[in-house]
Amino acid sequence: PEDAALLESFDFLSLSSDVRAEEGKRDEGLRRDTPDDDSSSKINEFLDALDRINKVRLELSHEFKSGTGVGTTSAIKMMESLGSRQEKAYEKIYQWIQSYLGLDDVSYGHISQQGMELDDDRLDEALSHPCVLRALNTLKHTPSFHSHTLELISTLRRSEVTRRFLLALTRGYNGMPPIEMKAHDPQNYVGDMLAHVHRALSLECEISSSVVGKKEPGDLFDDNDDELAVTKSMSASNLLSHALSGVSRPLKARITQVVASLARRVDDDDLKDADEEEILRKNISELYSIAGLLIFYHSATLKVVKKLSNEDSYSDEKCVLVDVLFECLRETAKAFTASTKVYTALVDVFVDNEERNRIELVTSLVKCIVEVRNNSPGFDVDSSAGNDIIDVFSLRSLFETVFETVVQSCDTLEGVEMLLSTILFSRSSGLTSAQSQRWLDSIGTIESQIVDRLVEQETQKCLDECGLGYIASSFQKFENSELTSSISSYPGLDLETLKEGFKIFYASLYAPPLPSFDDIKDQKKRHAARTRAVVGVANFYKAIYTKVLEDEKGYGDISFIGHNPEQVKMLLSL
Repeated sequence: PEDAALLESFDFLSLSSDVRAEEGKRDEGLRRDTPDDDSSSKINEFLDALDRINKVRLELSHEFKSGTGVGTTSAIKMMESLGSRQEKAYEKIYQWIQSYLGLDDVSYGHISQQGMELDDDRLDEALSHPCVLRALNTLKHTPSFHSHTLELISTLRRSEVTRRFLLALTRGYNGMPPIEMKAHDPQNYVGDMLAHVHRALSLECEISSSVVGKKEPGDLFDDNDDELAVTKSMSASNLLSHALSGVSRPLKARITQVVASLARRVDDDDLKDADEEEILRKNISELYSIAGLLIFYHSATLKVVKKLSNEDSYSDEKCVLVDVLFECLRETAKAFTASTKVYTALVDVFVDNEERNRIELVTSLVKCIVEVRNNSPGFDVDSSAGNDIIDVFSLRSLFETVFETVVQSCDTLEGVEMLLSTILFSRSSGLTSAQSQRWLDSIGTIESQIVDRLVEQETQKCLDECGLGYIASSFQKFENSELTSSISSYPGLDLETLKEGFKIFYASLYAPPLPSFDDIKDQKKRHAARTRAVVGVANFYKAIYTKVLEDEKGYGDISFIGHNPEQVKMLLSL
């Protein structure tokens, strides 16, 4: 009886005299300060009484069904009486929560200016108050009230989150300057927006979890009550998704606008090629940086949603914010791919023959992206954005796009060194050994071909400087002619020419003009090239020496030969 009387006489509006509405206008949305200790105690007494009555009614229901205990007529009357009081009590709780949280305006499809001007933290504090949370948990016994209340809360939270985001963009929020002030800096602009939304996500996750509470058997309805079983309240994931749905659209619009502007080529006839190259390279690196931010926040948001839904895999209840971040990431991937292809196609236009070459431009772009990758938090996380999206931003894909053409056109040792240093630099930031080996093998082959040509050129130059150049040229022609006549009769290989050439050659053996190969930076490779050049000179001397001895009769006097091949090889090697 005492509990029934308390439920009948309890008035939530009498708990506080501070009513934010004009006197007598109770239907315009009453909003009260946070309940004090005395008010909280009274509310808890009311909820305790309601719990006890609910327990009694459930016991009577079980006795009625089992046919034991009080008589059927008495049980029905008692259940009807208790049910009537419960229904009125639940309605009081429902109305109080609406009034206290300011949900009555939301139910009419708008939020009053008064509600918008409340302290930013007031609603957050109200939703975390123990009395409010317990009242919401009690409403689970009336699914219609509970479901409608959660829908109104989600609508109010959606408006509040959106308002705070727009406020942060234009006026600043929590002491921070307006985000729009950084619109000229794409990376920081997008980063600040994503950081603000992620902070909002963390807050809304806590609020959604506490408001919905844990689901326990018997919370909403009895398992055998089919009529009530059809009414289901919003889950915490639903509440979170709806609360962030309002901010998703302006966030997506701004990010896609930034991405589109970075992917757009500068249209200025007066712009120099060097300036256009620098702008395009900067835009590509900023697109890559934005991609790293999106990957990081997409992964972080997905983890929050999974944790809230208590599932190991992605819930069927999709979060709108997760989808928006993925769509922004997909647009960034398209823009990045298109921009890198444009850069590769325009490399020849950007080349300055006096100062820059194709390899220098491409390696500078790759190193710039690698530096961005090293400083970005997004490329070190296990992303669920999809392998096709992540692969676009992999270094392997970047190398295949921009490295292929310059590797094949590389024809200098300086270019080889630049390519090798770029690969080694990239291996410290995600380029695997297996992926880089392909390029190392190709560059190694090209380097060997360049060194072969260089050794051949330097060997011929050495022969020219030591007096055997003309003789070597004539001897090669003689060997290619396949003539059966003697060598002494061939032009350029006569006795006088050999005497003069050998005399100069022998004189140079004391300080042979051997090439230094300074362009070869590796000491072992440089020594190997010098050895090959020495062997080339020595082999030619051995070949001409052998032919002269074979045609001794043709030459008559071969006293001009002063050293045998082994002596020459030893002198050249000193």
